[in-house]
Amino acid sequence: MKRTISLLLIAIMAVLPSCMKMTATSTIRGDGSGEQEMSFGYKLDTIAMIRQMAEGQMGEEHEGEDPFAKIDENLFDEKKLKESMTKLGMEEVTVKVEEKDGWKNMSLKGKFKDLSAMMAKNLESEDVKKAKSSNPELGSMMDGFAAKTFAFYKTNDPNIVKISILPPIGSLFPTGDENPLEKLDDLGEDERAMIEQQMEQMRAMFALDQMKMELKMRLPGDVTEVHGAKKDEKEANVVTWSMKGADIGIDSAKTMFGMKDGIWAKFKKPADFKITLKDEPKATESKPAGGTTPKAPAKPVGEEEKKKKEDGG
Repeated sequence: MKRTISLLLIAIMAVLPSCMKMTATSTIRGDGSGEQEMSFGYKLDTIAMIRQMAEGQMGEEHEGEDPFAKIDENLFDEKKLKESMTKLGMEEVTVKVEEKDGWKNMSLKGKFKDLSAMMAKNLESEDVKKAKSSNPELGSMMDGFAAKTFAFYKTNDPNIVKISILPPIGSLFPTGDENPLEKLDDLGEDERAMIEQQMEQMRAMFALDQMKMELKMRLPGDVTEVHGAKKDEKEANVVTWSMKGADIGIDSAKTMFGMKDGIWAKFKKPADFKITLKDEPKATESKPAGGTTPKAPAKPVGEEEKKKKEDGG
């Protein structure tokens, strides 16, 4: 039952963004400064439906709570959003929120002087501090994840830089039997059929095919290699990543949002490059199921007794 619930949660995670649209364009210069443009919106009637479903699953102790109130507060309050972005180090921030054609949309523009400093300030926000203090293990995972997001690394070629745009999100899940992503590889026919049926129902309810996410990053130099994204066809220093609702399914859930291998790119180091480069940390070996040390293979019957006789035992 626990396994089935975990897998159904993945199905819900995969379909939930169906009621949302997002585009983002980031520009990073060789000195760490840059610009950020972003638009985000959700379909009003779909969110209303999810609200009703969530309220039906809540216990009495959460009666009357709105699970989406925090989203509205953080993403659709123009004044608060502008203030929070300014605290992170963004300048010349403009925010616009509007409702149009059944969608609630937010658009944001801003500039930053130091990308690394802005990322560090994000970890110092009150909401993040509160989450980390209430769950130290989660806090440690958040620190590790943030340290590898928009991180610039040295390569074997001094003229090439590697940027980790998004580390493997799957690494945030517990290892072993508790990792629902690992279970996708060994789904039984009945489990797969049940989850596919659930996803199709949610696909119809939440207008999954309307979901669209597009991300674009303009780097300091021309892109030489990319993983988990694509080189832009028009601009040599741009990488793009996109996902449509029609692409979401059980088999794509494990790699969605860079869950499996992350998103990274390599680019030519420009002459005016000033960002401090780090040594890329070595990938940690995955733990066996359950997080336990694998047992030594069992010896053939009679081998132990034979060894004792040879040793004079």
